[in-house]
Amino acid sequence: MNKIPAELVPARFSALVRSLYPELRELLASELAAGNIIVSVVRDVPHPGSIFVGLGTPFRDLPASLPAAVRRIPREAGSTRPEEIVAGPPLHTLAAPTK
Repeated sequence: MNKIPAELVPARFSALVRSLYPELRELLASELAAGNIIVSVVRDVPHPGSIFVGLGTPFRDLPASLPAAVRRIPREAGSTRPEEIVAGPPLHTLAAPTK
């Protein structure tokens, strides 16, 4: 499912979404198919080559076991930070608001 239907990605984000690591593109494709939406994509923040994809709702379709190249960034209890799934370097991030 590495191919994400164009209608699910706002045109202004499509080039950066295609640049994501394949493992993150696969997870993003599942999230979008489950009804999540992309609300922001930023490049080179915090480091050159980084890509940050912000989703509109909490993760909906994460597998129980993530691919080997991908890791979940643990959050401290009570944190308001988004839930983050990352790969890299350079760091590519899928972030979703917490539940």
